[in-house]
Amino acid sequence: MKSSGSTQPKPERKPKVNVDWSPEAPESHKDKYEVAFGVWQTSLDDADDDYSQKAYRSVSRCNLARTLTTAPSTPSTPQTSASASSSSAPTPAPTLELQSPPPDTHFKITLRRSAISLGDKIKGTLKSLGIHRRFQTVYFPFSPEVAGKILRVKELVEVENVPTHMVMNKQQQRQARKATRGYKVVGSRDGFMRI
Repeated sequence: MKSSGSTQPKPERKPKVNVDWSPEAPESHKDKYEVAFGVWQTSLDDADDDYSQKAYRSVSRCNLARTLTTAPSTPSTPQTSASASSSSAPTPAPTLELQSPPPDTHFKITLRRSAISLGDKIKGTLKSLGIHRRFQTVYFPFSPEVAGKILRVKELVEVENVPTHMVMNKQQQRQARKATRGYKVVGSRDGFMRI
């Protein structure tokens, strides 16, 4: 509880985060970032303050603005042509960096907890997903129906979003689980000495 008898002014707090700025960052971004961290630290220290939610919102907005404004953009054509003419070596690396990973198209659903003691509706939902035992994994394309079924059993399953090339059928999953033999068959005894 706060005592009303002694009203001492709060000491001025400085951000506890040290930010080392690169020379490429514009001054406006530095100011936004420092202000955001100052407000953020104050809001964490004064959790009971009325303005803590506003401070949190301003931090997220400033960080978002900084992220959007300083994100590396694709090189413009004059810079690329100038760098290509100045260096004789080909530059295939930027094309590899600019390629984005394939988009996620499927849910990978794995049953982690058993539904034995749960109701028939939950068991029916798992059966409709094609899951019959623990640690079984199934793949479904993104759809609202499947998303609703997942939400119905969200405490029991683990869900990942995967691209199309990572989708496996039952035989592929079994092969992936199998341990390697540890040896390689070079020949057999049937053809030994050709008898």
